[in-house]
Amino acid sequence: MAKGRGHDERRSRDSCTPRVALIGLLLLACAAPPAPDPWTLWTIDTLFARGDPATVPAAATLRLLSPPYAETTVTQTSSNNGLTVFPAFSEGQTAAYVTTEVWQNFDEVWVQPLYIPLGGPSGSRPVFGVDASTRFYSPYWQIWFYTPPQGAVFKSAKEVLDSGVALTPGPGKFCAITRDAGLLPAMPQGADHWVRRLSGEPVIYDPATQPRPSMNNAAYVDGELVWFIDLGTNRFTWSDALIVDETPLFTFTRSDGTPLDLPKVGGTGPWRHPSCDGHGNCLGVVGGKPQFGALWRIWTVSLPPASQAPSLDVYVPQAQPQLQAYVRAMGFAATPPARDDSQYTLRVALDGKSCFTSGNLARCQWLDSQNAIQDLIPDWRAYETGTLVSCPLVLFNGKAIGP
Repeated sequence: MAKGRGHDERRSRDSCTPRVALIGLLLLACAAPPAPDPWTLWTIDTLFARGDPATVPAAATLRLLSPPYAETTVTQTSSNNGLTVFPAFSEGQTAAYVTTEVWQNFDEVWVQPLYIPLGGPSGSRPVFGVDASTRFYSPYWQIWFYTPPQGAVFKSAKEVLDSGVALTPGPGKFCAITRDAGLLPAMPQGADHWVRRLSGEPVIYDPATQPRPSMNNAAYVDGELVWFIDLGTNRFTWSDALIVDETPLFTFTRSDGTPLDLPKVGGTGPWRHPSCDGHGNCLGVVGGKPQFGALWRIWTVSLPPASQAPSLDVYVPQAQPQLQAYVRAMGFAATPPARDDSQYTLRVALDGKSCFTSGNLARCQWLDSQNAIQDLIPDWRAYETGTLVSCPLVLFNGKAIGP
């Protein structure tokens, strides 16, 4: 279950019986429409319906692979819709993620049960405990294994529980429900694997060393066949109360609060308590998968003005003049660097104007980890928002992360 920020699902049942002296006012009050519900959950399918940048329709332009980010326009493959692969930074290195859910004004998100049959007849599939149509839904599931009775195919949690089969607890698993049987992370026409925008590293899997994984699979929920984006186990942790642990995802703004179109920075633990040292040495990484990179709370980082940080700048390779112009329109110098290195593209440095021309980019004061933001930016310039996002990492520490 997900619970709203300061929210009680119960609605007031106060009577509208008027007293004589207040009858007119009370009748108006009784007829007034209810206030808009501020607790909103967007799933993959509702993000598509509202045209969110996290989604890309088949054959549509891939914004982060087209001008001003590149010299020519690139489109999504025409065979299926896609989820945008967003570039990010974390632990001083490149990272990337896809977005599958957004919660507004929710205090917390809860783990839900996923029932997986061991054996069974043809047609047996995983069974989700709740559907994406309810605010109880989340893509964070605890597996419960069971052996179905001979010939039985369960298609709802009620059928599983009513059968009385023994349930064995398993690990957590990330599965985002969709009605789109062909949905996958966004991929350009003619490509054969997924890449991080801006720097081009393989994400999800490395085609040089790994086979392409299956990511869109079928399951049942409430008797209906659905599909889900499967990003595997060991993606998140949760409390004894089944509340999913969140970490900060930092987004940059101007000092006046204006949002900046720059890659976000993935945190690794609660504010002032990261799980990593800022250089990729981490606790909570299992089989190469960070368990802190699935449920994020958006934190806003207000960059200091030029009067306080006169050398602050954003790195753009000289070979990308359109992107340089775009970054300068945001108010940065986009100082031409002494050397081009795509892994730094759109990375923020406090001393960028002087450091980019030195040629030693590794020594810049980069704002590319939770540790760096905590150390280099005053606390009052970083604050949490009421937005939670499900953004599982598909690249971390420069390595592809798949199911």
